[in-house]
Amino acid sequence: MTTPFRLLSLPCAPLKRVIQCFDLRELVACSVLSKRMNVASRGAGFRYDFFVELNGNFLRVYRYMDNTFFFNLDDRINYLVVQNPRHREQARWSKLGLSTGEWLYRILHVTNYQQFQLYIGDAPTIDVNCRLLFSALSEIKSVSVITLQNETNTFVQKVIDVILPKTSTFFIQTHHMSKKELQKMLIQNLVSLEIYCDGLRFQLDDLLMTNAT
Repeated sequence: MTTPFRLLSLPCAPLKRVIQCFDLRELVACSVLSKRMNVASRGAGFRYDFFVELNGNFLRVYRYMDNTFFFNLDDRINYLVVQNPRHREQARWSKLGLSTGEWLYRILHVTNYQQFQLYIGDAPTIDVNCRLLFSALSEIKSVSVITLQNETNTFVQKVIDVILPKTSTFFIQTHHMSKKELQKMLIQNLVSLEIYCDGLRFQLDDLLMTNAT
């Protein structure tokens, strides 16, 4: 039989140990209870890296074989779906008045993320403000972008335009890239830039204009 206790009444070291027993779903859930709980959850020292997938009107945030968070990019839909693939469980959470962008920030921030891999599929059928979606994200150590379509749509370019200034290491794998899109990436102040693109012709003039080391 377990005895209930006040979690935030614990000293720092025992509180950290208790929170370190949480799984990802429990960690994120506790972080939205209060500002103190958010600080305590982030201070537990988790360090996760994530896959983020934008496909159609949906955003998915997940780790391999761990809890997955599904969002509808239409913020009028006031719930998200959380799945646990190991136990085949699914729960519906209220968004608690937070936007999808604020939820994305909360999940990544509370786990002290350093990098994430972003997959971009079909463009959404609704108007999505990419700058607002990613506005809460601060400096990201490394971002990998992989496009799943044969043509780079305007939505992909909008996402890249918002993400690029926030990172120092950028990797992109895509099926198509225009000269203008290439030059826009080359002038960014990046430590590292990797581009994999079918048929992309890289010339000396492109090399001379790059700021990446």
